[in-house]
Amino acid sequence: MVAFSIPSSVTYNIIRNVRENSIFSFKSLLIAGGVHATIYPEETLIDLNIDVVVIGPGEETILEIVDEFSSRNFSKIKGVCYKQDDSIYRTDERKLKRGLDHLPVIPARHLLPIEDNIMSNRLSNTSLKMTHVMFTQGCPYSCNFCASQQRKMQYRSAWHIQKELIHLIKTYSIEGFAVVGDNFLVNKEKTRNICGIIAGLDLKWSTLSRVDTVEYDILETMYDAGCIEIKFGVESGSDKMLKAMGKNISLDQICNAIKITNSVGIKVKIFLVH
Repeated sequence: MVAFSIPSSVTYNIIRNVRENSIFSFKSLLIAGGVHATIYPEETLIDLNIDVVVIGPGEETILEIVDEFSSRNFSKIKGVCYKQDDSIYRTDERKLKRGLDHLPVIPARHLLPIEDNIMSNRLSNTSLKMTHVMFTQGCPYSCNFCASQQRKMQYRSAWHIQKELIHLIKTYSIEGFAVVGDNFLVNKEKTRNICGIIAGLDLKWSTLSRVDTVEYDILETMYDAGCIEIKFGVESGSDKMLKAMGKNISLDQICNAIKITNSVGIKVKIFLVH
């Protein structure tokens, strides 16, 4: 099995070039997924000349595809697009689960070179030994430039995250981590619960956020739990451009978020779209 992940249209030509200039055994099962494949499943299926495209979240879908490796019968798998007898078929949408605790607690980091997972000099200009941890999937906002297709927020539970972090401390001796995901701070109650379990682990960490989702009290909770940096998606210093982008934030909100974050003792990094 060979799976191509296509995060955006920017990488599409690269993936297509890889497909066209690689040699696969006759029995190989070729799959594609990701944002681009979700938006254009039929086109991806044809352009890459592959067996099946995963539409939407693929964690469970790909397991069901594995089960049909020999039969190549994908008709009963939700959230796929596939070819059969020179025709293209698309199955029903796969519904999102409420949370993310159905996923394995411990990702298979051991299958990759350790330097691709455990790093130094990557956490807010420190030399702390760190890795990346996913707390959420999805983003309820709809910025015009963003490729995110999942509007529903899904969270891992606090105990689910705690178990992974303890494993990372014991196995890799990490001193910190960076949260990956579109917006960890959307649900304040869940954020507090997660910060509660992080606080006792003596780890430093960073996360991403919108400027309109931070408040002084939640920032204090995060600081007490070891947060040392927040990366804000500011994107522009122009109200006119922010409106055109569909960011639905203002310069006043940007300035206030940076001010109160610094006042708590958390460093700020901003992302800009040029």
